[in-house]
Amino acid sequence: MKWAILSFLLLVLASCQNKDRSLDPTLTGFFPEDTGEVRKPNQFADAMAASGARSDGTLSRHHFDGAALNSLGEEKLALMLKDGAAPAPLTVYLNLDEKAAEAKGREASVVDFLKDKGLSERQIAVVYGYNPAGWSPASGPLSKLKKTETGDAGGGQGDYGGAAGGATGGAGGGGAAGGSGGGSGAGGGLFSDSK
Repeated sequence: MKWAILSFLLLVLASCQNKDRSLDPTLTGFFPEDTGEVRKPNQFADAMAASGARSDGTLSRHHFDGAALNSLGEEKLALMLKDGAAPAPLTVYLNLDEKAAEAKGREASVVDFLKDKGLSERQIAVVYGYNPAGWSPASGPLSKLKKTETGDAGGGQGDYGGAAGGATGGAGGGGAAGGSGGGSGAGGGLFSDSK
């Protein structure tokens, strides 16, 4: 018993002297936090945020405090500057009333911020209104809506026309709420094809 206690004390004292050395020197620099690198998922998220901010390119009134840019507006402009694949000049759309009292002050604060970041006057374009590239007419996707539906055109199980018609008290069957599942779908509900 005496020898066991003595050997245990020797092991404890010997292990206390190795505190300065790493147990596994190959783990140094293994994690990105150790090397100061930005992790790949964070790089992807930053690149997507910069690309999205640049393609939107619109500042609204919530990006300003009075005539001055707030932190949200500064962050969006900084993200727009990070997107290196976008064409020059940097076009900033101000979705604001051009005739408002703060309009010229807001435009000046945007230009001043971008100049402070290293852009020249020729590299900046400020346009009042919405970004036309950010909007599209709905007629194209709506015309293709019938092509995405399943089932026959006259109604039937799975067709929205019969289900909506039966649910709203229409005469058509066809959907789960409409009755038999084989009706004409002439119910006239929200999703009905009848006129």
